[in-house]
Amino acid sequence: MNYFGEYGYNRDGKKGKKQIVIGLLCDEYGEAVSTEVFTGNTQDPQTFGPQVRKVAERFGCKDVTIVGDRGMIKTLQIEQLPEGFHYITAITKPQIEALVNKGILQLGLFEDKLCEIKEDGMLKLERDEEALNEEMCLDGCYVIKTDLKEEAADK
Repeated sequence: MNYFGEYGYNRDGKKGKKQIVIGLLCDEYGEAVSTEVFTGNTQDPQTFGPQVRKVAERFGCKDVTIVGDRGMIKTLQIEQLPEGFHYITAITKPQIEALVNKGILQLGLFEDKLCEIKEDGMLKLERDEEALNEEMCLDGCYVIKTDLKEEAADK
């Protein structure tokens, strides 16, 4: 019997199978430095805090940029980052569509090059239920969100 095995979201779409969740930390070169096993019903945002604490406490890192996908690094996780820690993530498809609807982004920007959009400092994003139903039109579109200064990490 697997102690960590639980029913949870199966990315392969195989229902009725227990699974585990692995937290993987990599260095700036993509080399694995630590793994941690979570129960299979652990959602990605719940793995974020323990990994950040591990980087800060166990490895003693002070100036760190955490990179994760839009399902892992959300507002709550960003607000709980220790001093000296930064993040790079992507906003969700509904958030992208809200920016398109407001005229801040144009879908043509996603065609063939990286673009940088600034709107009076930090963006405030709200969930748009109607946009959730139309998310397919934004498949393959990614908008990166970070608190790093432009000098530290340009596009």
